[in-house]
Amino acid sequence: MNHLEERNQKIIDAVIKKAAIACPGALALIGINGSFMTGDYYERSDLDLLILINDDRGWQLGCTFIQDDLQVGHDIYCTTWERLQKDAEYEHPNISKLMDAKIVYCADEKYRERLENLRKKASGILTAPFSEEDYTKAEKLLKEAEHYYTLAMISEQQSDVLDGAGRVIYYVENVIAMLNKRYFRYGVKRAYEELNAMENRPENLCGLIDAVLSATSVTRIEKSGHF
Repeated sequence: MNHLEERNQKIIDAVIKKAAIACPGALALIGINGSFMTGDYYERSDLDLLILINDDRGWQLGCTFIQDDLQVGHDIYCTTWERLQKDAEYEHPNISKLMDAKIVYCADEKYRERLENLRKKASGILTAPFSEEDYTKAEKLLKEAEHYYTLAMISEQQSDVLDGAGRVIYYVENVIAMLNKRYFRYGVKRAYEELNAMENRPENLCGLIDAVLSATSVTRIEKSGHF
């Protein structure tokens, strides 16, 4: 076990210990997600955990702290069964925590079984033939992109235009994933890699996104044929 794995295990053990003392029975399971699950981690990578809680007492397990030796910030967030159940409906493509988290602690095997059932539900939707319902889900996200596009176009404040442009990109990427019945596995750093691997996408999609992100002024964003 290398020093990063040892550090991660200490964090996980601390969450388990805190749960046993502060909210017995509230912690269902813990899974590793993000870069330490995909293998994309480096020396200063933070630990991304799926901390699944059974009731509201479990919220106190969430915390934020700085690892002093590396000055790495860790944000420990909790997730409820209700949230994972919604993720299993595949209303958006950001469901990696549900689908891919590597389970490292489970308070009871019934929780693992419950999680696996949710994964099977989402997998069934992803592998089913494309349907009208799938179009409806993608259209809902497209309307969000159109909303923020409008706000960006009518705003005179640079911060609002940039914020709107970022949100448009976020929702457009989600729409493309939904139209391909895929989900993002590897996070922001490898989003282009995943988008380029999708069959149904606009030509030079990532180049168009880059053109917006690299624009040096509001005028260049608004007048660009890319946005």
